[in-house]
Amino acid sequence: MKVLALLKKDFQEYGYGRKKWWAERLNIPPLMISHWLAGRQYPSGQYVEAIFDIFEHLEADKYLPLWANHLYEIYFSHLKVDENILKEIIYQILKAETIEPRTLALASLFVEKYKLEFEPTEDRLINRLGWLLESANIKPHFKPTLKKTEFFVKVDLPLDSKTLHAYLKKQQTKQGKRWHLFDASITQIKESFIW
Repeated sequence: MKVLALLKKDFQEYGYGRKKWWAERLNIPPLMISHWLAGRQYPSGQYVEAIFDIFEHLEADKYLPLWANHLYEIYFSHLKVDENILKEIIYQILKAETIEPRTLALASLFVEKYKLEFEPTEDRLINRLGWLLESANIKPHFKPTLKKTEFFVKVDLPLDSKTLHAYLKKQQTKQGKRWHLFDASITQIKESFIW
């Protein structure tokens, strides 16, 4: 099973203490992961999908600084850029597990300035794209997907902190609740950018 091979490779790279990390993200006991790795049980489709989603976020996290730098370079250098390239940069940024509020604010400004329209091609980006469009004062033509609330905005608290959920709920905007995202207001940050 490909998903188990990915997990084993992840544990080889980060150590078996990572079981707790995976268990928290999948909302399961670490023992279940041990059973999967030993071949005593296999993850259901729901967990396979969740594991692949996490790996996609981890992969996107590696390239987030590169894509964010492109966005900032376009802004600070006043570069003219093709809208399709700009949309691709924003898509790549949105794939990361969590994103700095300043980067989200800049992406929102570009969406607003160029009136960019997005057609979600990946189910896991629907809520993020909807949130971004609304933050740019554009009404999305699609609805939020029904799923549990996911992390979106990077915060300076460890992910395994017991106070994290309470903190994120306190920071979450009405827009974030609607799109099932732990977000934060980017209004002031957007106002700090000058066009």
